[in-house]
Amino acid sequence: MTESVGRSGRIYRVEVPAKPAAKGRARFSKSTGRAFTPKQTIIAEAWVRMCCVQQVGTPRVPGPVAVRIVFTMAIPQSRPRAWREAALAGRILPTSKPDWDNLAKLTSDALNGIAWVDDAEVASARVLKRYGPVPATSIAWWTMGEGEAMAEAASAAPAWGAWAGMAADLL
Repeated sequence: MTESVGRSGRIYRVEVPAKPAAKGRARFSKSTGRAFTPKQTIIAEAWVRMCCVQQVGTPRVPGPVAVRIVFTMAIPQSRPRAWREAALAGRILPTSKPDWDNLAKLTSDALNGIAWVDDAEVASARVLKRYGPVPATSIAWWTMGEGEAMAEAASAAPAWGAWAGMAADLL
């Protein structure tokens, strides 16, 4: 848990020490025809919620909310040593499943009513999948200040060059 104050106020940071999990698709019961959430998704969302509550409480920041998420994936042991070293150095990024959007969906849904009132209030989100020595999810969020949305749009236009620095700031 780290807390800092940015341009628009307090920035909340949470570390979830576990292999990042993707949101599972809703399933349907053949006997009842009703939809249900897969058990793995329920467990993963509960773990994200518990980590947040333990580390920063239930801030429920008002919208618009900016979110930054870094998913640190395990390095496959089957890869050669040079490949693993390049992955640790950030020269190789994960390009396999789980998809970034399903990872982010589980995280944002899990934090509804805890980090923010509803994930519909998230106006800016950046996600990074990377390799690291220990699988984890790092989350940072804050209420966007006046003019921050315009600055966000302007900075996104040329290229997402500052993104590499953001990943370092999260960790």
